[in-house]
Amino acid sequence: MQRSTRFASLLVALLFAGCVGIASAEALNVPAEAKSGKPVKEVVSNPEAAARSIAHDYFTEVVNRKGSDGIALIDFAIVNVDASDLSELKVSVALTYDTDHYGEWSPVEYSIIPIKDKYQVQKQVCVMDAIPDSPGRGTVSCSKPLRQDGSALSVSS
Repeated sequence: MQRSTRFASLLVALLFAGCVGIASAEALNVPAEAKSGKPVKEVVSNPEAAARSIAHDYFTEVVNRKGSDGIALIDFAIVNVDASDLSELKVSVALTYDTDHYGEWSPVEYSIIPIKDKYQVQKQVCVMDAIPDSPGRGTVSCSKPLRQDGSALSVSS
């Protein structure tokens, strides 16, 4: 009887550990922009503070992913918030990557837009010029909007 109780306890512990592992893996599959979104009503009541909060939560999530989506972002600073247009809030962010040998980058402008019932950071592809002798070294150019369909990414004009 004691053996079957131990076996049952072990089985329950393994099942619990498996469920926790699956839940943790699923949490990583939720896009950072979806995790950091805020309800429209909350944003409209105080757009500048909400845009700053959404950007902070978004980039904190990206930092916490420790480079799982590319070069690790290790720090960020929100430089400016423009909440004059509720259809597209703009946030300028200075980003620090794990590859500091490239030097300092120009701040990047991100848009926070309403998607369904939430405001979220709009996905975009940014290209950073790190070519040593390039006259544009240290500059960043971004394309948006970015759409994701499954594992495929596309940039719309």
